Amino acid sequence: MRISQVLVPVLLLCMTSADDSVTKIMKENIEHISRFLKKELVPDVQNNNKYISESMNLTLKTANEILEYVDKSMAETADKVQNTFENMSNKLTNNFKEIQEKDSTNLKALQKLFTDNEETIVEDFTRKLNDVVAKMETRLKQHEDFMTTSVAVCAEAFSHMSRGTVKYSSVFLDNVFIKGESVPGVLDPKSGDFIVPPGGDGIYHISFGVLIDTVSPRAGISKARMPPRFAVKSSHGHKITLHKQSQVTATVGVENQFKDLAPASRSL
Repeated sequence: MRISQVLVPVLLLCMTSADDSVTKIMKENIEHISRFLKKELVPDVQNNNKYISESMNLTLKTANEILEYVDKSMAETADKVQNTFENMSNKLTNNFKEIQEKDSTNLKALQKLFTDNEETIVEDFTRKLNDVVAKMETRLKQHEDFMTTSVAVCAEAFSHMSRGTVKYSSVFLDNVFIKGESVPGVLDPKSGDFIVPPGGDGIYHISFGVLIDTVSPRAGISKARMPPRFAVKSSHGHKITLHKQSQVTATVGVENQFKDLAPASRSL
């Protein structure tokens, strides 16, 4: 504001005429302006320079402080970031180690389980294979024994006049082989008993034929209440079984001792 007030009088003075009064006034004005400049403007300019210098110093100080704060913050941030990355790296390394240890442990456990299972499978397969082989050998042995086992016995009796087991007068076929070995004497003609030899158990086919005398030469037509009967009897220990399905009998005839014979036969 002071500068504007000074310039306006100066311009007005320049537009006046060049007479003495004007010159005097101008001189006074110039002196006044000079005094004003020395007393007012120069101190103001100096103060302004001082203020500007102080402001610049303050701005520079503030800028330095800002830069220092920024540098410090960036350093702290860099340290924090570095620490964070180091912690992450350590955690990742530890996690990878733990995962590797767990994987190694699991792999060893799986390998052990596989080995145990493999041994169990091999043992189980070997045992089953041995059982199959043993069963096949047993079956083949049974088949071989069956093929080399045969019992064929035939005997005859010319008469039988009493109750009880038929006694044989002769054995004309005695062909008994048990597992390839000959076994004689399984049929005792004196007792009439056929004894199953050891190893000769199985299914037997038994056949017999008789000529039943319906008329006794001593008593004529039989007056016995029970006509003659023949059947197969078997015993096992103290248990005796009469097989009724093998029974044969004859109840009729003629009064002729040469024509009263009735043939009969059964297979069991």
